[in-house]
Amino acid sequence: MRANSRRVGKRAREPEREASMFKHIPVWPFYILFVVFAAMYIVFRYTGPILFVTLILIIAVEVINSLKRSTWKRNLLELSAIVIAVALIWVALIAATGSTAPVDVVPSCSMLPTLHIGDLILIRNSGIDSIKATVVNITKPQLESFLNQVSTGAYECVAFSPSNPSNISQYVLPGYSVGLYSYSYSTGRAELNPSQNGDTVRFNCGTAEIRYSNGTTAYEAYTRSITVNNETINGSMNNSIVVYKTVPSDLFYRDGDAYIVHRAYAILNASGEYYVLTKGDNNPGLDVQYNNVPPNYSQVEGRVILTIPYIGYVKILLDGSSSGAGCNQVFVNG
Repeated sequence: MRANSRRVGKRAREPEREASMFKHIPVWPFYILFVVFAAMYIVFRYTGPILFVTLILIIAVEVINSLKRSTWKRNLLELSAIVIAVALIWVALIAATGSTAPVDVVPSCSMLPTLHIGDLILIRNSGIDSIKATVVNITKPQLESFLNQVSTGAYECVAFSPSNPSNISQYVLPGYSVGLYSYSYSTGRAELNPSQNGDTVRFNCGTAEIRYSNGTTAYEAYTRSITVNNETINGSMNNSIVVYKTVPSDLFYRDGDAYIVHRAYAILNASGEYYVLTKGDNNPGLDVQYNNVPPNYSQVEGRVILTIPYIGYVKILLDGSSSGAGCNQVFVNG
C-alpha cells in the first residue's frame, strides 16, 4: 500500500513539475541572435529585417515572462511607469534637439545607399547655419518667379529619341539623347529642351549609372547640377540630410508623405528668407522638379544626426507608410 501511495503521489507531482517548465521562457538565445545579426548587418547590410524580427521576439518573450511573474496590479503600475517615462523622454528630446518631431522613420528607398526603409532617425534643429549646403543669394522677385515656376509645371531630365522626340524615357536607350522636359499643369503644354533664360534656377541634365540588385547596370537621365545667378551647384554627398514638412499642393503630400527625408542640395536666401532645395540620393532629380514646393526653413524639422537601422519598421507596419519604389536600384555615380 505504501509503495502504491508513493507511486500515485509521484505521478500527481509530475504535471506540476512539467507545468513549471513553461513558467519562464529563456530569452538569452534571442539576445545572442540579435548581437549576431547586428554584427552581420554592420558588415553586410542585408540582415536588417531579421534583426527587426529578432528584436520583436525579444520584446514579446520579455513581456510574457513579466506577465507570468507579476500580478495585474503590478503590471498596471509598470505599464503606467513606462508610459510616463516615454512621455518624459519625448519632452526631453524636443528640448534637447530643438525639433517638434525629433524622431522619424525612413519610409522609402529614395535615400539609398545612405538610408534604408525602416531606419529610425534622430533630428536636430539648431538653425539654418547648421545645415551644410551651398547658400545662394537671390532677390524677392526671383524667389516669387521660382515658386510660381515650381507650382505650375514640372522640369524633368529625360532621355529621348532624336528622330522622334515624342519618345521619351527615364532610361537612356540605345541612340537616345538627354535633355530637359517641361510640362505645364495649367495648359498641358509639353516642351523638350525649353529655354531657361531668365529662370531663377536652371537645371543641367546628364546621365548617371545605376546598378540593379541583380548586379546588372544601366544609365538613367539625371540632373547633374543646377545654376543659380550664374553659379553652378553640384549637390554634394557631404551635405546635410534634412526632414521637412510637405504642403497639400506638393506631389509627395498627395502621395501620402507628410514628411520628406532628403539631402539638402542648395539653400536660396531671399533677404533672410531661406528656402531649401532637396534631393533624394537615389532619385534622378530634385524634389522641385516633381512639383514639390521647396520648403521654407519654417517647414524644416532639422537635420539628421543619428540613424538606428530598421527599428522604425514598427511604425511602418502600423501605418503602412512604406514605399518599395526604386528599392532594386542604386545610383553608382550620381
